[in-house]
Amino acid sequence: IDGVIGVLGLVWVVALLVCGASLARVARVSADHLAAPFDLAYETPNLRSIQLMQEGRYVYDTALYEQAPWWLTPYTPLFHHLAALFPANPDNPFVPGRLVALGCMVGAALALLAVGGRAVPVALLAIGAFFLVRPVTSNTAFLKNDTLALLLSAWAVVVLAKARGRLGWEIASSVLCGLAFCAKQSYGAAAAACVLWMCFTRPRRGLI
Repeated sequence: IDGVIGVLGLVWVVALLVCGASLARVARVSADHLAAPFDLAYETPNLRSIQLMQEGRYVYDTALYEQAPWWLTPYTPLFHHLAALFPANPDNPFVPGRLVALGCMVGAALALLAVGGRAVPVALLAIGAFFLVRPVTSNTAFLKNDTLALLLSAWAVVVLAKARGRLGWEIASSVLCGLAFCAKQSYGAAAAACVLWMCFTRPRRGLI
């Protein structure tokens, strides 16, 4: 028994150290991103969509492309509608969208806690590993719609995994998959995975 307790204690220590170091790293990078008053890399198209929505304009109006300035709006609009709800920052217009993206990335990481269940140390290790991946760290406080699409995709899979035949949960998962597409049109992997899993485990509902 003492040996088991010792091993569990060691796992907890390692999990907390890895997760803590990882979160400290991503916090430092995110703070630098939030302080930057300029486009970090291809943030402006997303910012333009948000600004157009705040002005009450239709972001897919062809008039936007007929004369300068030409405002590129290449994505489905859910993330931009969400970011447009927050007041603009006159000193740094990128900040509200970056904060929304940061919150979405944290929310996506929390899906690992739901997957881990009672195995909290394992979930903490997974969260630590997640934020040690360079593209994750660099996109956490980055004004782009991928984080919201990732959040919705991750939770769609988690909700379906925990549905256990409950129709309401299955419907909720499908709604999250649809919303992920509304956040970025290339996010179809979660929907495909959910449909395939349903077709193999509950074929009738999978087809629906």
